[in-house]
Amino acid sequence: MNIRKICEKHLKDIDLDNEKYRERINTELIVLEKYNLENYFLIVADIINMCKRKNWFVGPGRGSAGGSLVCYLLGITEIDPIKYDLLFSRFLNETRVTKGDASSMPDIDFDVPKSKRQEVIEYLQDKYGEDKVFLISNYSYFTLNSAIRKVISVSDFEAESGNMILKNTIIEKGDSLKTVIENKENSIFFKYYNSDKEFQKICDIADKMNGNVSNLSIHASGVVIFDENVSNIFPLRKIKNTLALQGDKKDVENMGGVKIDLLGLSTCDLIQSITEDAGIDWRDLYHIDLEDPKIYEMIQKGLVTGCFQIGTPEMKKCLIDIKCSCFEDLIAAVALIRPGSKKFIPNYANVKLNNKNILDEIPYFKDILDIVTPTYGIILFQEQFMEISKVLSGFTDAEADVLRKAIGKKDMILMESLKEKFINNAPDKNDAIKIWVAIEMAAEYSFNKSHSVAYALLGFFTAYLKCHYPANFMKYALIHLSTTQKKLLDLLRNSDIFVNPPCLKHSESGYTVKNGNLYIGLGDVKGVRQKTMERIIENEIEKENLEKNNFLKMIRFMEAVNMDKSTFDALNKSGLFLDFFNMGKLIQCSESLFKELRANKTRKKSKKDEDQLAEFFSFLYNRELNSEKEDDIKSIVTITGVIPDFPDDRRNFAKPKFEDYNISDKFQELGYVSKVITKKTVKGNDYFLLECSFKHYFLMVRIFREKKIEEGFYFFFGFIGEYIGNPSLNINKTERYNLK
Repeated sequence: MNIRKICEKHLKDIDLDNEKYRERINTELIVLEKYNLENYFLIVADIINMCKRKNWFVGPGRGSAGGSLVCYLLGITEIDPIKYDLLFSRFLNETRVTKGDASSMPDIDFDVPKSKRQEVIEYLQDKYGEDKVFLISNYSYFTLNSAIRKVISVSDFEAESGNMILKNTIIEKGDSLKTVIENKENSIFFKYYNSDKEFQKICDIADKMNGNVSNLSIHASGVVIFDENVSNIFPLRKIKNTLALQGDKKDVENMGGVKIDLLGLSTCDLIQSITEDAGIDWRDLYHIDLEDPKIYEMIQKGLVTGCFQIGTPEMKKCLIDIKCSCFEDLIAAVALIRPGSKKFIPNYANVKLNNKNILDEIPYFKDILDIVTPTYGIILFQEQFMEISKVLSGFTDAEADVLRKAIGKKDMILMESLKEKFINNAPDKNDAIKIWVAIEMAAEYSFNKSHSVAYALLGFFTAYLKCHYPANFMKYALIHLSTTQKKLLDLLRNSDIFVNPPCLKHSESGYTVKNGNLYIGLGDVKGVRQKTMERIIENEIEKENLEKNNFLKMIRFMEAVNMDKSTFDALNKSGLFLDFFNMGKLIQCSESLFKELRANKTRKKSKKDEDQLAEFFSFLYNRELNSEKEDDIKSIVTITGVIPDFPDDRRNFAKPKFEDYNISDKFQELGYVSKVITKKTVKGNDYFLLECSFKHYFLMVRIFREKKIEEGFYFFFGFIGEYIGNPSLNINKTERYNLK
């Protein structure tokens, strides 16, 4: 189908058929048609639309392709470039495409669910032929440093001496042996090179290796399509059991291959899973309010752990510092957090939060004020200084992109010629000189705005889902993003969702959401066998029949699922039976109970029936802790983060209100130990102060007469006391809560 007709039709469908958009389409299509790029765009669009037909969430865009209106209208991206002032010339223009030069070809990167990437590759192989579609290789190259280390590893030279020499030697990427020797700061290297013949030989060999291929791996995203059998063009090689072309990006494009950058992103899996679980269509995310105040309230509190791009500690601090209050702030933050631009976070915050006039700070920006106002006087994006050159000095789109590349690559000759035009064509030459200096500085840190918009949008989607579908978000964040208890705690602390221990009524093998509550799955409890877990999940009748302190029905349930002692103990300590029995009592009677159950199975005579076993169970249960009144023990058993208003940094926690308990109340609750401090009593005995997160509060817990506790989840048994005027837990017993 004709690409122009597709674009024009879609423009009418989304009610954007006006002169501004038609002119932009025409500008882009002239370039595409001139260099015969229409088929490349249609191939990428076909892949993405196939994913959408299968209801897979695909990322809204990646890289500079977000600046193309054609990509937007073909469904390749979900970003309107005109709405966000994105430039097609940053992605593609007549000066960027040179026939026969692979590096000048457009590169459309896109994100698909990580779990579906292989299926996308198989789709391409089915469509174009298995012999025509392959993964490509990626070359790693020796630097002088890595080459010297490699030669040392296969020589008799002492490795420790080699490490010492190289640690005290300045070797930049691309440096030759001659450059290193001539550097006067490398006196130790110079000394060894001139006095140790073996080290000299090692360095001479390494110098020949410098810049050569050191390793061959599979490219993280590259897939190539040829119009004939690949083996006629390229040798193939098996890398980690995967057949790939023995050529990199430039090799395959110079040989006429169509390279696709197909990235598997777990965030795409996360969004798809959450929306399916919550019963909403992920397509609706593109119609949500990007200025939703609830989301920005959450962002300003730093409650975005687990959210794409914006959930790291560093990014959360940035968003809090700039008081992120709109989508433009989020776009800026994606760029501000990068190494070169971090230093401008205080500037951004200062001008924004104090309502400062940019011209009071930078008066020579008067002719480009509209361009720098959205970023509070910082030239944060490459598109900004490209636009400045056009507005201020009359550069064409192509010239503006040449300027971007010249400054970025420090091409002094080209920069000098462009600088002359930039200054001479400007309305105020003195201001233009200062702006030129600002642009040169910006080239060191400025970022691609198209990419910032796309990833800010993904970050906002995940924040929206966390805010409005918190239990569903937590469930799949734990599945897709969390692999350790530490990461689990970070998610819990940063959420107002209670993650409940396994529940007989609701839990399945994995995390389950019921009525807005999240339950740990039986499959996540350490020590539970797969078959037993399946029988528990399937046995609805016996589960429904269970009642509080009904020993007969518990015996029937245990027999129905063929439960052994180790599984029973693991499930009991996970909190599975807390609706029916006291955990501590079950722990203390389980050994005698299962000993009797095993003996009863082998008896030929005097075999006990269910009623007799239940009576024995009751005797054991009540004998061990009959001095305790079970009703006094509060079974509030939920894992959680702290109160939602608490920031992530515990030093700033507000003092919690400990209203669930009174002084001297019995206590049985699940908590997370995040820090252990060893103290001494007056008599010199050890005791421990634990920093613990519980249901709605963060407390210091004192433990006496226990072996040292490590970080992790524990059930705590004890009573409430006071410590320096604050509520404190006095613990009699702890049970480690083990998740797989």
